[in-house]
Amino acid sequence: MLSKTDLDLLRNFRSQSNPVVSVYLNTDGKAHSKKEVETRLRELSRPVRIQPEPEERREFHRQTIAEYQKIEDHIVKHYKEFNCRGLALFSCSAEDLWHEIELPRPPRDRVIVSDAPFIRPLQFQEVEYHPYCTVVLDRNSAKILLIYKGAIQETIRVIEEAPQRDRHSGRSDYGEERAHRKGGAQVGGHLKHVAEALFKLHQRQPLHWLILGCKPEYLHEFEQTLHSYLRERVAAHLDLAVDTPDHEILDRSLKIERSLVFKEHCRVVEKLQHTIQANGMAVSGLEQTLRYLNVQAVESLLVARDFQLPGVYCDRCHFLGILETVCPVSGDQMLETPDVVTLAIDRALNLNCEVQQVYEGVGMDKLGQIGAFIRYRL
Repeated sequence: MLSKTDLDLLRNFRSQSNPVVSVYLNTDGKAHSKKEVETRLRELSRPVRIQPEPEERREFHRQTIAEYQKIEDHIVKHYKEFNCRGLALFSCSAEDLWHEIELPRPPRDRVIVSDAPFIRPLQFQEVEYHPYCTVVLDRNSAKILLIYKGAIQETIRVIEEAPQRDRHSGRSDYGEERAHRKGGAQVGGHLKHVAEALFKLHQRQPLHWLILGCKPEYLHEFEQTLHSYLRERVAAHLDLAVDTPDHEILDRSLKIERSLVFKEHCRVVEKLQHTIQANGMAVSGLEQTLRYLNVQAVESLLVARDFQLPGVYCDRCHFLGILETVCPVSGDQMLETPDVVTLAIDRALNLNCEVQQVYEGVGMDKLGQIGAFIRYRL
């Protein structure tokens, strides 16, 4: 599973003269067979293998092919051992780099050759996930699933003792009414216990959403029992039994998560559009976004998935640009990069800005694929 340690290690690695090969691969067994994965691996490597190189780059090209072959052999040999929906592998044998990360979400298949690991997809896998809970319950039992990064991280069970049969039950109308009141009180107590367990979990691990799975007759009472902090996080309802297998609950929850994330992306992009139209505290397009990022005036950064453009950067002060030849801050010569967008994301994260990658189809194409909410006007 991806961790901050992985990101720090890869972010700080840079080779002076040897190729660093980064491979992202969809290994979702539900969507692709092993044969299909091997075919895609060969297709990914074709441009790497046939790309013509000048004489002075022949050795670099030979090393690149060797690195890719090492990764390909590893995947083919160990494919059955992978229990994940995606893989990210990074290799630079000349400088002892080999790093393999299992991904909870299938990435776009790609191979990148550079002087450093291509970590942008990892950055978004790390920042775009939110922990949330799905709770399924009935009148005397409940199961709370903490879900994060596409997997169940923790399961909490709440089970009440079976109520004893009332000795008056069934003997008269009074007995039936008394049994009904007692049963209602027991259900209410159970719902309260589940709500308390949820709130304790929320205090330990703040939850972004709450999905409730129960019969309609318990839904209203349970929502009213929840702490107000949790009540406002209820995002969806499911009609599920407590004995529903965990994998089925997870699948249903992930579908809801995708829908919720898409709606969030639509809202934030619409907010950015309206703020810009009202001449508010927001900008769009790569040039304006870099301008504000360079002076640390960005509050949050929005980037379309897989958007990248070439640009330039200063190795001393980290100034980012598009066409500048000399850094306006340090006076040093600017260096070229094939993807200044990734450097912008790095810079924003290092400045503790919120960074959000948004899906296609939510309107970022109208804003130049990148934009930002800003702290002040320049």
